[in-house]
Amino acid sequence: LVLDNAEHLLDACAQLADGLLRRCEKLSVLITSREHLGVAGELAYRVPSLSLPDPQQEVTLETIAASEAARLFIDRARLQQPQFDVTPGNAAVLAAVCRRLDGIALALELAAPRVRSMSMQELSQRLDDRFGMLQQGARVALPRHRTLRSLIDWSYDLLDARERVLLQRVSVFAGGWTLAAAEQVCSGDDLPADAVLDRLTSLVDKNMVQADTREGETRYGLLETVRQYAGDHLRESGLEASIQDRLLNYVAALTSAMELQSRTTDQLAAIRCLEAEIDNVRAALSRALMPGGDVAAGLRTAIAACWFFETRGRASEGASWLSSLLAAAPTDLDKAERATALRWVGTFAFRQGDYAAAAAHREQGLALWKELGNQDNVSLALAGLGMIALARGDHDAARGFFTDGLAIARTCGNERRVHNLLIQLAHTAGERGDFATAHAHLEESLPIAQRLGSLQMNESLYHLGMVSYYQGDYPAARVCLHESLV
Repeated sequence: LVLDNAEHLLDACAQLADGLLRRCEKLSVLITSREHLGVAGELAYRVPSLSLPDPQQEVTLETIAASEAARLFIDRARLQQPQFDVTPGNAAVLAAVCRRLDGIALALELAAPRVRSMSMQELSQRLDDRFGMLQQGARVALPRHRTLRSLIDWSYDLLDARERVLLQRVSVFAGGWTLAAAEQVCSGDDLPADAVLDRLTSLVDKNMVQADTREGETRYGLLETVRQYAGDHLRESGLEASIQDRLLNYVAALTSAMELQSRTTDQLAAIRCLEAEIDNVRAALSRALMPGGDVAAGLRTAIAACWFFETRGRASEGASWLSSLLAAAPTDLDKAERATALRWVGTFAFRQGDYAAAAAHREQGLALWKELGNQDNVSLALAGLGMIALARGDHDAARGFFTDGLAIARTCGNERRVHNLLIQLAHTAGERGDFATAHAHLEESLPIAQRLGSLQMNESLYHLGMVSYYQGDYPAARVCLHESLV
């Protein structure tokens, strides 16, 4: 017995199926529905969207041919324009269209006729307004299959009030979210935090939300088509800005926690966390730059994420966010935050080889730290200026910056910076060929490194080994480099 499209008659179909199965020993029932019936013995099989070209692979005629979504689009396009063909020139755009439509068969069916009047590139660009574009289905189709919006309307109308509220609000997430994120960002008077799990589970069961569990953590996500649909409803509710602000606050707390974790416990776990959340970080920073956005919160978020941008080699992105937020920041912005942001902009410029910009930003930050009387950060700023001078080949200036920074770091009792500046002074001396002075600085750094831990010990031993090598003391070099490797 086949019961097709049971979601709007779920209770009745469940009672019918249960009653028949109890009385008919050899009966099998095949049911299509957007939601489980909840009948004993029910075996669920999720019908996936059509397969898509792999975004990690180069798009070729072969990868297009292997994609179900692309084959459907091509077939339907040729019914409208018999000369339509896939070429190396339009294959990548075709793959992008299929991915942007999430492999949804009806969406592809509705998009294909547009090739009569526009190019594939124009079609792809117009998909930002996919609900306005894709609304000319077959006249003989069911009403819910005539437009892309009516297809999703059908499922949306079957949700209860709290499920609709949650679906709308999770549309602010980009790149997925966790249960904890949904509880913090999406809850409210109309959706208590302790009700989020049940509603989220229900949305997963109804195939409105996707769930993916890896390494013990479940991340949730939306097809982009559903995300745009839910976002439209959130906008109409008048709550879009407030939910985006809650996302910004959540991301601000998350990046701050991960920055602390990266310095104190497990940096790799912090990196993995922010790698998974990077699209949400970008969404939050974009909100901060919008009219009415909290620029100060955005700047704090960006500063807290800078270690991640640097570690992952994303200097351009980190500098871009900081520069935009600094330009939008109020004149009464906290001076310490401004100085910290300037330090990071200088760091990113240094990583990109723009030493003039790096020095200018570092000097601005140094002036602010001196004005605030924060000696610890003065020493950090001097260390940064020393590295810029060293990169420019100005050894005398570098040695001056490092020496001044070292004296202040000793006064502040910052052993980690004392160690770093001794390494930099050794590096500067080595660049000048003064290996005896370099050796002395490194010998002084060893007992400090022993107190700080293996990372600093490795650094001291490595540089000491290289200095010994350049001095011709190969046995000592071998011992130090071997210990550093271990």
